[in-house]
Amino acid sequence: MSKTIRLEDSTWSELERKGIELASSRGSAIGITPDAIIRYILEIDDSSTSSLTTLDPSLAVTTSTRPHSSVQSVQQLIEGILSGVEAILGPVTLVPTQSGRWISQPSNFFTMKPQDARNRDVAVTVYGEPQDFSNLAGSLIIRKDRSSYSRFNVATNQEVNDAIRVICASADLKDKR
Repeated sequence: MSKTIRLEDSTWSELERKGIELASSRGSAIGITPDAIIRYILEIDDSSTSSLTTLDPSLAVTTSTRPHSSVQSVQQLIEGILSGVEAILGPVTLVPTQSGRWISQPSNFFTMKPQDARNRDVAVTVYGEPQDFSNLAGSLIIRKDRSSYSRFNVATNQEVNDAIRVICASADLKDKR
């Protein structure tokens, strides 16, 4: 069951700021979800989160904590990538942008953007230069993106494992620098 709430941009910005504060206090971003941030702000535990469902349903809009696609094959790519990355690194917090890109927080070691309409794939950026991933790229074509970042697209289930290896290597690079 999905719970929904409406957030104004200023509220979302405050949640992001509190999430970074919570990650800093824990020494890790692992397990920091929007629910955890809200509990942190409200100083409530899991047993009392049911009180959040008493909000006026007419004010509710669905908010997602994960990228999603209306194209089944793209959704499978998203789920495969995130499942694989989280199996290795633990829970990953992703924050959506207005452009449709989802950014890992607080360390920003990777982003992903479902491309439903034209490409029917997932665009990924990772921290690091293309040569940092030359022995991990497999079938992926990794190109230079903005400063200190690289990009690639995942279009097939066969490319998911290569993407997972590259994203996890990116997390290691970001931690070392």
